[in-house]
Amino acid sequence: MSEHKKPQITVGGDSKQFFRGLSEGTRKVVLLILLALACVAVGYAFYYFLIRSDNASVVDDGTYRLSNQEYAQALQKDLRKKTPSTGSSVAEQRQYYDNLIATDYQAKDYKAVIADYTTFVTATNDADLTYNAYVAVAKTYSMQGDATAAVQTVDRATTAIKNTTTDKDMETSFLDSLAELRKEVSQ
Repeated sequence: MSEHKKPQITVGGDSKQFFRGLSEGTRKVVLLILLALACVAVGYAFYYFLIRSDNASVVDDGTYRLSNQEYAQALQKDLRKKTPSTGSSVAEQRQYYDNLIATDYQAKDYKAVIADYTTFVTATNDADLTYNAYVAVAKTYSMQGDATAAVQTVDRATTAIKNTTTDKDMETSFLDSLAELRKEVSQ
């Protein structure tokens, strides 16, 4: 019996034909160079399509940060659009005006601090604000040269803290701070 040999089919040829005439060391160097080029191509594609694409929409490559005052001014505009509705509860008005007064103060809009405080007192029939709002109002009165109104605001804050704070340590801390503020604004 004769043996039939199956013909061998090679696809793409022998890889050694590509390196024909090169020594073993040179082949390794060429393979390393090709591997390095492939890695660079993959890295560039990764950078270009994934990382850089997020930044491609930014026209200005410089960083931009809002200052505390600029942020407060933007927030102030937003808060003014969301005034409490007529007939809203004192608690809702207190929360709104407390945020608004503190934001006015951060935005350095001192006229608005006093105007919003006056509006709150009128709208709520002398309801109490929080510690931060009273401090902002007292400091604003002091900056405007009205030491009497500043001291009255600190006294009102002291009474409010005594009536509303249940935690004695916190109350003591608030009252100590208000005593220091009273000294500061009465000068």
